[in-house]
Amino acid sequence: NIFQEDLTLGVEEVKKIKKCIFDGYIHNLAQWSPGNRSYIMQRTHYNQQTNQNLVNETIQVCGWVHHRRDHGGIIFIDCRDRSGLLQVVFNPDQPELFKKAETLRNEYVVQISGKVCLRPKGTENVNLKSGAVELQATQLIILNTSAPLPISIDAYTPVSEEVALRYRYLDLRRP
Repeated sequence: NIFQEDLTLGVEEVKKIKKCIFDGYIHNLAQWSPGNRSYIMQRTHYNQQTNQNLVNETIQVCGWVHHRRDHGGIIFIDCRDRSGLLQVVFNPDQPELFKKAETLRNEYVVQISGKVCLRPKGTENVNLKSGAVELQATQLIILNTSAPLPISIDAYTPVSEEVALRYRYLDLRRP
């Protein structure tokens, strides 16, 4: 048992780690090291848990890049996880982070930390539970890249029946 090996852990710290494991926040326990306590916490919230109650808090989310938009100096991505979408904003005031965000493409797997902020008035998305807020990114880790998909899965664009049958596993994900 990993918790019996390190007797320097306090009772509260063990409870916190066990709760993180139970809630699914720590996915790779093999990378957890009792000596330096550098366990990997992959997320603090799922995308749809992000709402107005978390404004001005720093959170960490994981997911796939669903869509990327470059609006003249500001990059927006829609981060997708099993719960839904969350808009993430990359500002050019952080040049290294912004340069890394420029390399993002659809279906990349990412881990993003940032501050939850209210969206500017008039830009809210009422179709999303997280549509009233956005995540101002402060850290980006690209966990995995993806080759371009042969057919688009985020919007309906006509494809031939031959292509749809060949890539049936992708076609089933289309709306």
